[in-house]
Amino acid sequence: IEPMILGGKSTSLFRSGTPSQELICSFAKALELVNTNFSDKVSLVNKHNERLRMFLSQFSQIVINSTSKSVSHVLNFSTLGIDSEKILQALSERNIFISTKSACSSDNPQSLSVLNLTKDEERASTSIRVSLSHLTTEQELDIFEKEFTSIYQELGGK
Repeated sequence: IEPMILGGKSTSLFRSGTPSQELICSFAKALELVNTNFSDKVSLVNKHNERLRMFLSQFSQIVINSTSKSVSHVLNFSTLGIDSEKILQALSERNIFISTKSACSSDNPQSLSVLNLTKDEERASTSIRVSLSHLTTEQELDIFEKEFTSIYQELGGK
């Protein structure tokens, strides 16, 4: 097997060739943009997360799996007694996209993370993940809450 890159040690002991100035500058700019108003962005996501927690707490068959120490960008909860896949499909038909497990465990019928943390198979098989961002709007949360409530009640949730 021949190495993909052949040659000397131009500027680095780890890789031959000259570093791309364009890529270096682009990466520096990307870091600058990410860090702009970072604490404001995190605060906004925390606010969104808290809002959804309060909204979900009104339903007796919903258990929030994300702890207070979990990252605010993902809120995981279980819909006990209600098929989370049906909720996912109904929301998807309304152009609201959530997930029922992580992408790396899509072959498994339940969330292994939730199962490992809770030791509860029902919570693991009915879990839902909602992803949030500083780009998520109040209007999007309003729509999610309205549509989720409608779907949840149609499926017999209380």
